[in-house]
Amino acid sequence: MAANAAFKRLTKEYKAIVVSPPPLLTARPLENNILEWHFLLHGPPDTPYHGGVYWGKLVFPPQYPYKPPSIRMLTPNGRFKPGDRICLSMSDFHPDTWNPAWSVATILSGLLSFMATDEVAAGTVAGTPSQRKALAAASHAWNREQKVFKEVFPEFCADEKPAFGGSYDAPPKDAIVAPSTPAVPIPTPASASPAAPTVPAATQPIAPPSAPAMTAPVTPAAPAPAPAPSAPAGLRARTVMTAHAAADAVHCHPPARGAAAAAAAANAGSVTSPTGSAVTTAAAPSPLVRYKWLVVAFLVWCYLFVSRIAVRFFPQATAASSAAA
Repeated sequence: MAANAAFKRLTKEYKAIVVSPPPLLTARPLENNILEWHFLLHGPPDTPYHGGVYWGKLVFPPQYPYKPPSIRMLTPNGRFKPGDRICLSMSDFHPDTWNPAWSVATILSGLLSFMATDEVAAGTVAGTPSQRKALAAASHAWNREQKVFKEVFPEFCADEKPAFGGSYDAPPKDAIVAPSTPAVPIPTPASASPAAPTVPAATQPIAPPSAPAMTAPVTPAAPAPAPAPSAPAGLRARTVMTAHAAADAVHCHPPARGAAAAAAAANAGSVTSPTGSAVTTAAAPSPLVRYKWLVVAFLVWCYLFVSRIAVRFFPQATAASSAAA
């Protein structure tokens, strides 16, 4: 009974062969045993096996794909001994060289390539080219007489062999045919392929389009430099900064007296432009001028506060003062 891994792997490989069959071969498992597969190989062109259909089987172990299958060829072919195990690097003769990544399609493609050589190995026979051609011609008739073949490949038991795998090539005309299957010549009409349409000759040769005249390369003009910022904007920014600096200086330090005060006032009211000319700026106001209303309000509040205290704590003196007034 197949192990779970072998069952899944072989089911997947069978679906792949049905969807995309490899060229020159077909394979399918038995309905009651997925570990036993039967295959058909179509004889490669330009070989003594051309036109032959070769039946064989693969027997997989329950440990597949971790162990290789055994390979046997059943149809007489002049290359392998029918029914014997074939020695290949991908068969159970060499489990040490087996690769679990190989599949049924890989095994059969390798077997087909090995069949076209004359390499000697276990399970091979030394047949002559004429013997192999005769067996190739008789292979289809031999297969149809086998009970298991008819059960596994009923569609290949018809008089005409169906195509499978890649494109099917008919056997050569001089192939030897088995007595039970007389060769029927197929007439080939002379006009099998239509003649190619005649192309009228051109009256005038078509001249290739002339290349456009090359002109001297035009050097692109250099981009104009970005305009420098206008002087008034820079001067305004610098004037504002100077005014703030002067105000901070007056606020943090007492005003100078005499000639030093005059020089400080003159310097605070002018600034030198980038071109060297002096630009007059507004002098910063005195802190007393800037906060005079706050000072006045503070003095009025002090007066009212003192008056209320005097009325509360010294009522007699306040009354006398009012009377005297």
